[in-house]
Amino acid sequence: MNTKKNILKVLFFPLLILYYETILKVFIYDTVFNIGYVYMCLFSLPLGLLFYLLTTGFNEKTNKILFYSIISFLTLYYGAQIIYYRIFYTFTSFYSILVGTAKALGFIDVLINTLLDNIAELIAVFLPIGLLVYFHRKIQFNKIPKNYIIKVAVSAVIMQSAIVLTVLSSDIGILSPSYLYSETFLVVESVDKFGLLTTGR
Repeated sequence: MNTKKNILKVLFFPLLILYYETILKVFIYDTVFNIGYVYMCLFSLPLGLLFYLLTTGFNEKTNKILFYSIISFLTLYYGAQIIYYRIFYTFTSFYSILVGTAKALGFIDVLINTLLDNIAELIAVFLPIGLLVYFHRKIQFNKIPKNYIIKVAVSAVIMQSAIVLTVLSSDIGILSPSYLYSETFLVVESVDKFGLLTTGR
């Protein structure tokens, strides 16, 4: 039972990131399950493991604060990006979201209409944090052993390196994965190919 719980804890953030990326693709792009979705799955693993380490490497109180801080950030980030895209037809940095939102407040009717037109998307984005708040008493924030932290960290680094090498070796086509990842910054195409968090790296 403990093994199952540990596996669920390790996979929680990778699966959460993949959930958000899937929601983004479902509502923004015409095709969800393409080669880009495979890359999203792969990139979600090491990044999710990083979040896992950040929320299990300290005392219980600190782990809890970091856990909900990361969840809140991801929720707001993906939600804001969807609204930003609906208004400006592109994605952007977190700083630019704040600036863009400030500009959007200049025509508040457009912002309100966009929010109302994307209620389904926002409900889907806020669903995980709502469930976590509801079941918060069942969540444990114990510190994991140092040797386990090292194993997970090394695994994440190896996975990230292997994924990046795989992407960089895929250079077939005009907008190849290698080109989008390293040579240019076509935001919408890059998000479709690698996901929002990887594009915003």
